[in-house]
Formats: sequence, C-alpha cells, structure tokens
Amino acid sequence: MNPDILKQKINSLDQVWKSQTKEYVNTYPEKKFGSNSTLNDRSFNNLVTTYSKMVSLDAQLQGLTTGINTNLKSWDNKLVDLKNSIGANKQTLTNELGNNNASGRMRTDKYNSNSETYIQASFYILALSTMTFFIYKQLKH
Repeated sequence: MNPDILKQKINSLDQVWKSQTKEYVNTYPEKKFGSNSTLNDRSFNNLVTTYSKMVSLDAQLQGLTTGINTNLKSWDNKLVDLKNSIGANKQTLTNELGNNNASGRMRTDKYNSNSETYIQASFYILALSTMTFFIYKQLKH
C-alpha cells in the first residue's frame, strides 16, 4: 500500500469522524426533545459507516503487517542458520585461509624446518671454508 494513499485515507477518515461526531453531539439535544431526529440519525449512521471503514483499514494493515512479519521472520531464520553454520566453522575456515595465503617460509612448521636447514648449511659452509683456508696455508709453505 502506497504511504501517501494510506495517509490520505487516514486523514479523510479522521476529518469525517471529527465532523460527524461534532454534528452528532450538536443534534443530540434536538433528538432528545423529539423535535428533529433525522440529522442526528444521519450523523450516527455516518459515524457507524466511518467506524466500519476504520476497522476495515485496520484489518487490512494488520493482515499486511502479519504477512510482512512472517516473510521477514523466515528470512531472519535463514540468516541465523547461515550465521550459526559459519560460526561453527569459523576456526576451520580461518585456518584454511591462513594456510592458503601464507607463503612457504611463513608457515610455522616450514619456518622451523627451514631454520634447521639454514643452521646446518651455515655450519657446513663455515667448516668447508675453514678447511679450505688451512689446506691453502699448508700448500703455500
């Protein structure tokens, strides 16, 4: 339902209600004294008609909001289910993302293995260099 049309309907019903209530109150004494009851009866009938239109509009709005709330509730349930499934798998997804994005050197297990390899390689290079130096010194004499 268009909000502008709804606002016009409500304003129209409000104006009719106010004017017919005023008319009913003003003509009530004449009806009580029995001089002229036609205007009062007509005002009362108009009030009943306006009230029935208000009740009908309220029922339409209640039905509309109930349908919208039901639809929104189903979407809310779907989002909660999705959130719960992601929440339960968050650590696994984070670990997989970390493993896939980390380079070979930055992974913890690879980093430790590479450190041992670098230390051993440095030791062998240092030992080989030292032996080469002493062999060179021996041959030079």
